[in-house]
Amino acid sequence: MALVVAALLAPASDAGEPNKRGKYAIVHWLDESGAPREVRGGEIRYGYWVRTQYNVPRDGKMFADRLELDKGIPLAKNFVKFTSVDVIELIWAGEGTEASKQLELRFTEPKGKVTTGSGNTLAGVNHASPPFIQYMVDGKEHRIEIPPLATAAQRQGKPLLQKLVFVLHH
Repeated sequence: MALVVAALLAPASDAGEPNKRGKYAIVHWLDESGAPREVRGGEIRYGYWVRTQYNVPRDGKMFADRLELDKGIPLAKNFVKFTSVDVIELIWAGEGTEASKQLELRFTEPKGKVTTGSGNTLAGVNHASPPFIQYMVDGKEHRIEIPPLATAAQRQGKPLLQKLVFVLHH
């Protein structure tokens, strides 16, 4: 009985880590020519740049950029953890849509509840370098940019993330 209680109270080992939701995903995107692509990736992260402005120059600069890598999607009013969703869909607007409505994100939870967020509320949206999804395949890091304010014409000829489908194993 004591061993059973001790086993239940012990922290989870890394042996269970590969089956943790949010660690692996099937990444769906359109390549530069518009052809659909997909790959099974691991170590999924949302990356974005944060700029700190200085009042006094440091090393000849009035700012410094810092890269942030999160295990979820930081929106203005909430943070959606990759471990809490099954699917993230990126719905891109067509030509003629105003910049603030170029991207909608749709999050589907394991029990089917769907919530949405706007691309213009993503962390890092106002930096010169767009946010991105980063993932690993065969030990190599890959990134697909998410240009949330870019028009359809500006996105033309660039990889375009469509969906992340999270799986429980690699």
